[in-house]
Amino acid sequence: VAAPTDQPADANLIMVIASDSPLNVHGLTTFLNECWPEIKRAHPTVKLHIVGTIGRSCRVDDEAIEYTLRAEDLASVYRQARVVLNPTMAGTGLKVKSAEALAHGRPLVAWPLGVDGLDYEGEAPYLKCGSWEEFGGAVVRLLQSNTLAEQLGQRALAYATERFNQANTYAPLLACLNAHAAGDSVQKLISLEPSTNT
Repeated sequence: VAAPTDQPADANLIMVIASDSPLNVHGLTTFLNECWPEIKRAHPTVKLHIVGTIGRSCRVDDEAIEYTLRAEDLASVYRQARVVLNPTMAGTGLKVKSAEALAHGRPLVAWPLGVDGLDYEGEAPYLKCGSWEEFGGAVVRLLQSNTLAEQLGQRALAYATERFNQANTYAPLLACLNAHAAGDSVQKLISLEPSTNT
């Protein structure tokens, strides 16, 4: 989890970090077709930073889009972003790029499967969207409201700090190991008891 920083984000910068897997490419391509034009109309100074090998497959001729195939300082890249997007609509398992955005205290906009496994209680630490219209609208709201972006970023970092600390991260594994060790001990005691058979 990133330490809090006083470095301000670029108020006009949204970002995607991803590999060029087919699901990622499909999600970003659809975002560029369905959301990007409307976001630019609503917030003309917006810029999009596409980080990772996904940029090889999703290049468009647009001066407002910057491509970085490999970031040497990922923490700095996250600090610059006003909003982080996860436009991937499908997949399995924990979405590492979503967890990473929260761990850097960045406002995250994602589809439901993009935050699968990141359950919470209380106020949401991210914005979960069920349509491309809702997705684009969430991005615009975060770009146009400093208060909303700051509050969501703070909730994201607080969530990640609590959820991803060592105690919580390793608790299931330790419980499993302790249960296994206890089971072994009981089994050894049983095997040492004298037989009652005559």
